[in-house]
Amino acid sequence: MSRGIRVNIVSPGWVKETLESLGTELITSLGLGNVTGTATSDVAQAYVQAIEGTMTGQTIVP
Repeated sequence: MSRGIRVNIVSPGWVKETLESLGTELITSLGLGNVTGTATSDVAQAYVQAIEGTMTGQTIVP
């Protein structure tokens, strides 16, 4: 893109700590009983990679 603008997205799916805060009953009712989620530290690292890296037009899945 012009002016060196880059566009990337981070697609972590469910975040582990979010799932933990929902509680077992809600997780089960949503059908997420076997979903482990992605740790927030991994999601944060993916955002750092998207911002500080040189790639563009990428979907980063931590």
